[in-house]
Amino acid sequence: MHQILKLPREVWTLTFSRLIMAFGFAVSFPYISIYLYQVRELPMSLIGSMLTTAYVSGVVGRIVGGILISRIGRKKVLVGTFYIRSLLFLFISLVVWKNLHPFLFVPALMLNSFFFNIFMTTVDTIIADVTDPSNRNLAYSTNRVGINLGWAAGPAIGGFLAEISYAILFLITALTTLTAGIINHLFIRETGRKESMRQERKSLNLIQVLKDRRFMIFVAMTLTLYVSMSQIISTLSVYATSYVGISKSQLGIAYTINGLLVVFFQIPVSLLVIRMNELKALISGLLLYSIAYFSIGFATNLFYIIGAIIVITFSEMLSVPTTQSLVSKMSPKDRIPSYMGVFGLFQGLGWAIGPMVGGIIMDALAPNGRAIWTAISFIPLMGAFGFFLYSRFTKL
Repeated sequence: MHQILKLPREVWTLTFSRLIMAFGFAVSFPYISIYLYQVRELPMSLIGSMLTTAYVSGVVGRIVGGILISRIGRKKVLVGTFYIRSLLFLFISLVVWKNLHPFLFVPALMLNSFFFNIFMTTVDTIIADVTDPSNRNLAYSTNRVGINLGWAAGPAIGGFLAEISYAILFLITALTTLTAGIINHLFIRETGRKESMRQERKSLNLIQVLKDRRFMIFVAMTLTLYVSMSQIISTLSVYATSYVGISKSQLGIAYTINGLLVVFFQIPVSLLVIRMNELKALISGLLLYSIAYFSIGFATNLFYIIGAIIVITFSEMLSVPTTQSLVSKMSPKDRIPSYMGVFGLFQGLGWAIGPMVGGIIMDALAPNGRAIWTAISFIPLMGAFGFFLYSRFTKL
């Protein structure tokens, strides 16, 4: 507890603002696939492709973010992304309200993903700026607690409002994103020192990052983690409501449990990870993902889905802050933005591939739920095996 209280002010400001932003995000985003599938009657493979297209633009955003924060500063980039994304959510709300062509979702989601990933690179870098390496896992975990506290409240409210109007969901997301941007505008200071930023600009050579073989193998294998993570939003939401037969409000309750578990258990899990080998924690998280997804194929009601989500949540808690911590430790001090940008590229690519992979698997194997989720469970299983081999040859 003493370690948590000693975290810098910037970590707490980011945590609070991300709580607000995550609440708004969780109100609307779990229901995008459901809206497009049930209201607009688009096939899952097309929905997955639309989301993939959006996420691919985010891959570019991670690299751009690494460049921008070294050139114009962390704070300007951070605050700018909040304001721009609030306008994009407002546009999506208008598309839904006026029942405009569903393909208008694509440019809006692409730009949103692009600026969100710039934002993510900035947040990861700010936390690395203000914390010692020994405290980074804890700092990233604290930030996740804020995200998931917002995530805990959002889906239940979104599930209720989705029965009334999907447009309201995205309007709430726009307003909460704007509020979070104002908080950062007022309370975050610039954490990049002029001298270090000058050195970062000189070191902005992605070729040097790509030549770091140990690092590139590591981030390439994180693809399996983020492809796996994306299934809880894109594939599980549609499967649970359309195949298992639970309502949108029940799905919101399941996602709320996901957020609350992170709020209450992320810090204890992270304190445990600090005492153990971080690569082992990552492998354990991927194995839990595989078990959870395999079990969804046997789900017949809400309680099965909740049980799987509980296991998935502990998988996240073991895996996500650990990858961020390991990347920050593998990065030379004058190249943290570049390394974070490349890591984010693969992170975004995983989120981009995930909905398309899940959609293709669902369309190909439907209505056999066991076959669908057995196929999906192999993704994190391959990741666990890959990191096991990596741990045999690399010491972190």
